[in-house]
Amino acid sequence: MKKTLKFMKEHKQFTFFGILAVLIILAAVFAPVLTGGVDPLKGSLTEALEAPSKEHIFGTDKMGRDIYARVIYGARASLTSTFGVVILIFLVGSVVGVIAGYFGGKIDAILMRIADMMLAFRCRYHGCKYPKCHYCDRGR
Repeated sequence: MKKTLKFMKEHKQFTFFGILAVLIILAAVFAPVLTGGVDPLKGSLTEALEAPSKEHIFGTDKMGRDIYARVIYGARASLTSTFGVVILIFLVGSVVGVIAGYFGGKIDAILMRIADMMLAFRCRYHGCKYPKCHYCDRGR
């Protein structure tokens, strides 16, 4: 327990974002409870574009749907797709790493250059915003 508290004190930013991630996951899991059973897809044109109130914390959109419910339920879809992509990347990366490690030599060199090219796409083609990026020439 002392080690955990020490780690949390030394790494405040990590701790903050870790707690934030846990809260977002909990909000997505308990979406029906947090929204009071409001259906995020059900709209009522008579309640369209209402300002925030007790009934609709964030207000309603032009279709009369509760924006708060849509945000909370949207977290479910976002987290599901995010975890799916992470699992896919893990599997592909593991397979490529095993192939590179097993065969070595030219196969390893080719696969590593392909991996280097993938890392370069973010900086070169999507506009790197980091002044000291490790993958482009800005930080060197």
